[in-house]
Amino acid sequence: MAEDKTFTQEEVNKLVGQARLEGKEAGRKEFEGWISKEELDKQTSSLSDQIKALTDEKTNLQTQLTEKNGQIAKYEIDSVKTKIARECGLPYGAADFLQGDSEETIRQSAELMKGLMGTSQQPSFNQEPGNGNAADVAWKELAKNIL
Repeated sequence: MAEDKTFTQEEVNKLVGQARLEGKEAGRKEFEGWISKEELDKQTSSLSDQIKALTDEKTNLQTQLTEKNGQIAKYEIDSVKTKIARECGLPYGAADFLQGDSEETIRQSAELMKGLMGTSQQPSFNQEPGNGNAADVAWKELAKNIL
C-alpha cells in the first residue's frame, strides 16, 4: 500500500500557487494572438466608418451614372430627331419639335409635321437667278448689284 503523505499548510499553499501559475501560463499560451475586446471594438468601429464612407461613395457614383446615362439617351434621341428631320426634308429647327422616344415614333411625328407644313420647299441659298420665287430672285439680283 501506498503511504499517505500529509502536507503542511505552507506546502499546500506553495503547490496551489504553482498550479495557478501553470494555469495562467497555459491560458496565456492558449489565447496568444487574440485581441482584447477594446481593440476589437475599435477595429469594428473603424470598419463600420469605412463601410459607411464606401456606401455613400457608391450611392454618389450610381447617381452620377444615372445622370450620365440620361444625358447620353437625350443626345441619342436628339441625333435621331435631326437625322429623321433631314431625311424628311424638314428644316433643321424642326427637329426640336419632333415627338417620340423611338425612331419609329419620331419618324411618324416628322411625317405628320411634313404634312402640316405642306409641300413647299425651304429656300436654298444655291439657287441660280430665274429659279425660285420672284422675291428670292429680286434679293439675289440686288445683292449682286451691291457687290
